[in-house]
Amino acid sequence: MAVADLKQGEMLVDIGTNCEIIFNSSKGVFCTAAAAGPAFEGAGISCGSRAVAGAIDHFFPDGTHTTIGAADGAITPTGVCGSGFVDFLAVKRRAGEMSEFGRYEPAAAECEIAEGLSVHESDIEQILKAKAAVFAGIQTLEKHCGENARKIYLAGGFAQYIDLQNAIEIGMLPQREYEIAGNTSLAGAALLACDPEYMARFGALIDLPAELPLNTLPDFEDNYIDALMLP
Repeated sequence: MAVADLKQGEMLVDIGTNCEIIFNSSKGVFCTAAAAGPAFEGAGISCGSRAVAGAIDHFFPDGTHTTIGAADGAITPTGVCGSGFVDFLAVKRRAGEMSEFGRYEPAAAECEIAEGLSVHESDIEQILKAKAAVFAGIQTLEKHCGENARKIYLAGGFAQYIDLQNAIEIGMLPQREYEIAGNTSLAGAALLACDPEYMARFGALIDLPAELPLNTLPDFEDNYIDALMLP
């Protein structure tokens, strides 16, 4: 919050295993966390991968993709990282090759994306759960505050590489104004290392946000279930 310098009406969302959200609303500053799970980091997915060399990081409508590390020479894809899955769902849905439930059309158990590498429907289920948690967390917090964020800062390494339009199209992020904030945790640590006086500012912010556990908010469960669908 200190790094992004959130103004009233602005929200900070850090997407990772947990999706931390801070909203500086007209009713006050509120924070919450949604359990997005480790799917965006490749865990629990047959073809999942962290964002390392060999991971497919983007898919395109013409059927092509890019692979991390390929700029240094030929490289065989070994998996798909989070940004790649966001693109994959958006591309397939837009092309009419995936239903709103995340099922292939025509029916198939898997889709081969590279030699020896396939995305199974069970993989898609895990990604849908993760994206639904992010969307429902934002939506539920906004509804609790009675207003939508006019601007959302996206923090974390994953957020730097996702295609924002694709993330919106698959119902992972709402249609808002966005700004990529980068690794705000590291930025805050760097500020403190360069100037210890920042500690006082950080300390003043610790107790500012009121915590709202999502499981205590009546709309979260319904919002989450609805967000499991692809628009």
